[in-house]
Amino acid sequence: MAAYSPSDYLNPGKIWDIATAPGGVVFMAADRGLLEYDGSQWRRFRGSDGFLRSVLVKSDSLIYTGSDLDFGRWVRSGDGNWEYTSLYPFRDELAGLAEEFWGVYEHNGFLYFVSASNLYVYRNQNLTKIVAPDRFSGSFFFEEALWLVDETQGLIRVTEFALQQLAPFPESGPQEIIGMFRDNNNLRLVTRESGLLSYRDRTIEPLNSPLAAELSEAGVFSYEAISDSVHAFGTIQNGLIIADAGGRVLHRINRNKGLLNNTVLSLHYSRYGKLWAGLDFGLNTFDLRSNYSFFYDLQGAFGTGYAALLHDETFYLGTNTGFYRTTWDNLSGSQLSPGFQPVPGLSGQVWSIHQIGGDILIAHDRGLFLYRDDTAVRLNAGRGVWTLVPFRSKLLAGTYNGISVFSREAETWTFTKQLEHIFGSVIQLVPESDEWLWVNIPNFGMVRTRLNDELLPVDRLLYPIADFEGDDAKIVVEGEDLFVLTSRFRYRYDFDTEQFEVAVPEYHLHLPCEVVPGVFAPLMLNDQWQFYPVSNGFMIEDLSREMDPAQFNTNFELRQSQIFSYQEERFWEPDDRIPSGLNNVRFRVLIPNESAMRYQYRLHTTQEWSVPQASDTIELVGLTRGRHELEIRAVMGGEIFAEKNFTLHVAPPWYLSWYMLLLLVLLFIAAWIIARRWHREILIDQKREMLRRQQQEMKKQAAHQRQAMLEKEQLRLRGELEKLERNLKSKTLELANRAKKGQDKNRILQDIKEKIDALEATSQVSKRRIVEIDKMLDSCIDLDDNTFEIQMNELHQEFFRKMKERFPDLSGNDLRLCAYVKLGFSAKEIADMLQIQPSSVYISRSRLRKKLNLDTEEDLYGFLNGIE
Repeated sequence: MAAYSPSDYLNPGKIWDIATAPGGVVFMAADRGLLEYDGSQWRRFRGSDGFLRSVLVKSDSLIYTGSDLDFGRWVRSGDGNWEYTSLYPFRDELAGLAEEFWGVYEHNGFLYFVSASNLYVYRNQNLTKIVAPDRFSGSFFFEEALWLVDETQGLIRVTEFALQQLAPFPESGPQEIIGMFRDNNNLRLVTRESGLLSYRDRTIEPLNSPLAAELSEAGVFSYEAISDSVHAFGTIQNGLIIADAGGRVLHRINRNKGLLNNTVLSLHYSRYGKLWAGLDFGLNTFDLRSNYSFFYDLQGAFGTGYAALLHDETFYLGTNTGFYRTTWDNLSGSQLSPGFQPVPGLSGQVWSIHQIGGDILIAHDRGLFLYRDDTAVRLNAGRGVWTLVPFRSKLLAGTYNGISVFSREAETWTFTKQLEHIFGSVIQLVPESDEWLWVNIPNFGMVRTRLNDELLPVDRLLYPIADFEGDDAKIVVEGEDLFVLTSRFRYRYDFDTEQFEVAVPEYHLHLPCEVVPGVFAPLMLNDQWQFYPVSNGFMIEDLSREMDPAQFNTNFELRQSQIFSYQEERFWEPDDRIPSGLNNVRFRVLIPNESAMRYQYRLHTTQEWSVPQASDTIELVGLTRGRHELEIRAVMGGEIFAEKNFTLHVAPPWYLSWYMLLLLVLLFIAAWIIARRWHREILIDQKREMLRRQQQEMKKQAAHQRQAMLEKEQLRLRGELEKLERNLKSKTLELANRAKKGQDKNRILQDIKEKIDALEATSQVSKRRIVEIDKMLDSCIDLDDNTFEIQMNELHQEFFRKMKERFPDLSGNDLRLCAYVKLGFSAKEIADMLQIQPSSVYISRSRLRKKLNLDTEEDLYGFLNGIE
């Protein structure tokens, strides 16, 4: 059984009708549109404005529905969505009439849409309207015919376009008949309020039976024939009742057994063995092919079952809340409750139950208990017990800390001792022989030990838990083989090498998904029944019912296919070529509504099948160019149920396509022709280049010769320039010397003049002669001074002009100082020429640097020689 709340299936409101497509996809008529469910994904589609009331699936791509004030057709489009077209022509004319279509049927090419007022027959794109004699209160399909129920004429059978009255209502009044089935040669009518009626010889009569009375009391809203001999009744108050044609109730399923709601609005049995029940709140499904029976504790009566024992038609259950018992018959489907009774004194966690000899021993969180005559006696104190195992004449108990040894004394078991050298929580004890014992200590490992006559461990082999990949490692013995099972792998023990080796990894996939984690094998109750713990309950399996592969859906359906890259994703049809840039493929392929199926795949490039997975999505990443064969298969319980192949064509990249190859050939030919021409042109160009290089070489030689001549001329001119500069310096020095001599002479003459002036004042010499001598001395002094300035200006005329242009504030003395410095005279030489102290020269140079705006690090000599 599976349960779906409205939030699980997109909150479409109530579900009024359910149908299955040939491929296994289920469709539902709901308040807010058409629901589609493939077992993995829900989808909802809106068509007409009103609530959908009925659905008929004609094929995997064609559906008909009836709704409020409308009926029409749904066609599946290329992208997998459904598109609706209305076939009802009176929507506008009858807008005020509340015509609801609660039935859609098909027979021999005729489509029938039933409302309370009319029957519409659709054939060959023509629509015929047949008015109800009074008012249709029900419709159903039985034995290849459509049956209608009219409130005045009773039971009517439809033959193409004709209505044939078969039986009026009984004297008790009109009945809402919703179905019909056959019990041997007797016909039974299913009604909403009167339960079951008998129909014989065109007469409807009451039926007196326990089932009829039960259905009448509960009120029937929906009905579905599971087979000719088994029928399902959806009631208004008491949930789901499944009975055989003779009236024997096989199952009563209500909220106490996992039904989400006790009002069943719609029922549908698919050809693949599942019964679907649309409820007033939610949806339930029942896999009637299953040989599992689930018992859930929805009322908090017993908890999660971890251990069980079937003894003398009494079923004992150990759970997380205590120890319970009930009769085996109470576990039949017809009972509303298993009727578990708790055993006093055993509240708390029960880990395992063992029948040893005539005793029932209970491994409990509070110790080891002996159950006898409906009472429990505690056999030890202080240690919780996980498991028990007989060993020789003793009883070994795996406890929360080590192994306890019990001996049989009188009518009970007595604690003897604690086994030495083995510590920790021992959850499993598995005897290998009368000497060897396996011990499972979680978070530590597996210990294989040999016990001597005094039950002392004398040989021990440790297999650390880290050696076993996966969780919840358990020891399992199958025949002469010993295995360690984990959540991922099955390890087989080799007694010759005394080592474990990995076996098949998918061994546990046949277990029901509801089984609690850590359980990898069932607990055998007897040769026919075995027990599994499930969350908040337990499950039993009937081994006498063998799985029939013919009952399962084997239709693979491709629900979605995409090609993608990191930047792009698009829908893709398997027959289309895959572009090289989108060479990653994602499939969603499954057998619809077969939740127990596991899927494997492989490409032709490998012989290895993938590990079976529950996911229906397959991704192939980085497919190379070319043709790929993809094989997908569905497996369950180790058997292959279906296979499907896809051929994938990955296009080569654009640069490897045939037209690109042709283009490359043409380009190669063109390149070869161009290369030959280019080679010819190169030869010509090489000849031209050689001539050009020869000419350039000759020009270079001529230029070299000219350069040599120029350099020779420059050397000559440089020598002349240096000679001129030396002459200039010599002339300047000579002029300076002459100037110095003139100054000396002027000084001497001045002294003479001063003495003559003094003599004139005291001497009696002729004043006229003295005046003449004085004029002659003055004339000599002025003439000498003008000559020196004229000669200096003529000698450095160009240099002085440039300096005055750049530095107008320079005086004549500044210009002469610039000329001396430019010619390389030292400060002492300049002082001698100017008849001043060297320190005065330094002061004058400093003033000159300021007028020339020179920094302290700039060289005055270099600056002045840089002025040309």
